[in-house]
Parts: sequence; C-alpha cells; structure tokens
Amino acid sequence: MELFFHNASLQEYLQECKVIKIEHSLLLWLLIAYDITAGIQVLQNHGYLLNNIASRNIVLTNTKERLCGRIIDLGSVSLASKQQPRLYQEDFSKEEERERFSTIWPEVAPEFITGDLVETTATDIYALGVLFKELYDHINLPELQILSRDMTAEDPSQRPSVEDVLNKLHKYVCTEKAALGFGDVKFV
Repeated sequence: MELFFHNASLQEYLQECKVIKIEHSLLLWLLIAYDITAGIQVLQNHGYLLNNIASRNIVLTNTKERLCGRIIDLGSVSLASKQQPRLYQEDFSKEEERERFSTIWPEVAPEFITGDLVETTATDIYALGVLFKELYDHINLPELQILSRDMTAEDPSQRPSVEDVLNKLHKYVCTEKAALGFGDVKFV
C-alpha cells in the first residue's frame, strides 16, 4: 500500500514510514534526493547558500506523477559572497564547540563550527550529505551512503560540487529506472 502524507516534512515522513512500515521504491527515494539537490543547485546558481539543510526543512508533496521533495525554511539563506559570523565561542575549545554543535545540529559543517572557514557551497554540500546519511539510515540506499561519505569529507575542498552530486543522482536514477523496466521518469 502506498501512503503519502500531504506536506509532511521529510523528517516526519521517515519516522512514520518506520512506525507503520511504509516502503517505497529505491527509485522514488533517489528522485526525492534529486529534487532536494536540484533546489540547492538553483539557490547556488543564483549566488545563495541555504545554510539550513536538514530533513525537518524538506517538505514532501504529492504531485500527479510522484512524491516530491521541496526545500522550505529559507530563513537562513544568505548571499554566498557575504561573510557569516563564526559559531565558535572563545570560552569553549574548538573540540568542545564542535561536539556541542554536532550533537544538536549534525548538519553544520565542522569548519563553520570551529570558525576555521565561513559558510560556502561546501558547507551546504556537507549538510546535504548528512541528510543523505539520514535517508540511508532509514531506507538503506547504498548509493546515498557512498554520496554521503564523499559529501561529508572533513576537508571541504574534497567535497563534490552540487553539479557532481546531481550527475551521480541522475546516473543512479537512470540505472534504477532501467533495472525496473520503466520508460521516462520525470525529474520535477
């Protein structure tokens, strides 16, 4: 049985799927990951950083074609060219501050917590990688596990670009689509 929650956050939906044992195809989850990544690409292409990528800030909507992931909560969006203040506080060591933040907000990139670097496209990619890990933890999508590991690399310069992530997701979707014998799948 397919059950869709209208306008539920991804976080809520994953919790409900676990409780009432809803299962969707790997293809659908890959398309939802693609939707979210494409939304981030649009923002980055216009010179913005989302700065708040987490499953609680993604809403799942039902379209005629399928369940789609959409970014909500744009309250933390900033211009990529604007320097953000660091989160690191002088009364904590960098290690203490990093542990404190990673417990509360695991999606915040380590270099931003410690104040070593400002937010960049790489910090958005880090947060998206944490979201992909959350998806993997709930639905066991090996493709997202591999992407998540690359996207949460300790060194920001080692993280893929949003275009690289989209290209890999597109490849995964096409491979899964072919394996299922589907024709054209819409990238919404």
